[in-house]
Amino acid sequence: MKISAVQCLPLLFTALFAGAAAAPERLTSEQVEAAFQSFVSEYGKSYANDPEELSRRLEIFRDNVRAVEEINSGPGQTWEAGLNEYADLTWEEFQGRVLMAEQDCSATQEASLRSNKGLLRTSAPPHSRKRYGRSLSYEFAPWFDWRMYGVLSPVKNQGHCGSCWTFSSTGSMEAHMALKNMRKELASGEVDVSCIRTQECGGFFKWAKTLSEQQLIDCARGFDNHGCHGGLPSHAFSYIHWQGGQDTENSYPYQDGGIEKHPKHTCRYNASKIDVAGVVPGGPINITAFDEDELFEAVATMGPVSIAYEVVRDFRFYKKGVYSSPKCSTDRHKVNHAVVAVGYGTHEGKDYWIMRNSWGASFGMAGHFWIERGVNMCGLADCTSYPDVYRGAIPEIEYAHTHAAMLHNHINSQQAPVSTVYA
Repeated sequence: MKISAVQCLPLLFTALFAGAAAAPERLTSEQVEAAFQSFVSEYGKSYANDPEELSRRLEIFRDNVRAVEEINSGPGQTWEAGLNEYADLTWEEFQGRVLMAEQDCSATQEASLRSNKGLLRTSAPPHSRKRYGRSLSYEFAPWFDWRMYGVLSPVKNQGHCGSCWTFSSTGSMEAHMALKNMRKELASGEVDVSCIRTQECGGFFKWAKTLSEQQLIDCARGFDNHGCHGGLPSHAFSYIHWQGGQDTENSYPYQDGGIEKHPKHTCRYNASKIDVAGVVPGGPINITAFDEDELFEAVATMGPVSIAYEVVRDFRFYKKGVYSSPKCSTDRHKVNHAVVAVGYGTHEGKDYWIMRNSWGASFGMAGHFWIERGVNMCGLADCTSYPDVYRGAIPEIEYAHTHAAMLHNHINSQQAPVSTVYA
């Protein structure tokens, strides 16, 4: 088992990540250098044999250590920062290598989940629960996490390419195809709901296949997407509908290396060789802009939802807790990252979304993060969508009762939510 850089360091360095309550002392120059050497070894940094570059990266690392110290010593912090594989990058380098260019997501404003064939008309049970000023149509569980139910692939890593939009859209597509298959089995009465979440019953992702992000990078440019320079999940869903399918990761694998190694991204999709039958959605279902109530209902009843929002400087060091920031914007023209909302909960009185990132499992809480819910934090409700895998034929709220409500009941019978595992 690999030992993390933090584990290799003195207890004082570990105390750096203990949060403001511990009031840790600032690391000495020698301790920072020791931490940097462990960081270089842990992440296999290629500049180790280049003295000039090594010295430059040490100074950047030193600056980032101080940034983490400042974050964790701030008053009223609801989240904790820590060093990760990006600790040797400047903010400008991180923007260029990982984030996408700012996208204009105003194109999703006209469509609405509620206007799409009445998917959430109120044929639900009569109980309701006030959320953010409006009465919703269903008594939802106080927390929910789709990671527990075999519909999500393992956390992926986009590498040095602003292709987060492809991982967000593919993550949603994989989950909704899995839910479609799950629904068939649940309707047949042949599935033991009590074992859906266990490894013995098939483990995670038992109902779906991992799909190809590279296909979207290479082939979806005609839908206002730009490969490693960015795009939007709703546009990706439109492309997949137009193209007539999405291939699997095995058949059309991701080419790590980003913009420098793959500047042209020639489309190699071949419909005659597609490895997945039936992945032909009807296009995107766009959730009304800025409407977190509607987003809440979609995540709780329909499945994971693709989210685009703005990442600012401090977020790259997220480690755990409920992220919030006064520095990010809700401007629909400033979204620069896309993820997948896979659940929700409340921690110490603060509501949060559970988001699946595409920066590898070492980021945050096993590749996931919590972000404040109900305030459109960083514009997360600006442009949200998921694929219509039923092509409009879904039987209204009956879908939610077929699997989501059944799973909610099962969740409530468990001792603890899976989200606490990553706290």
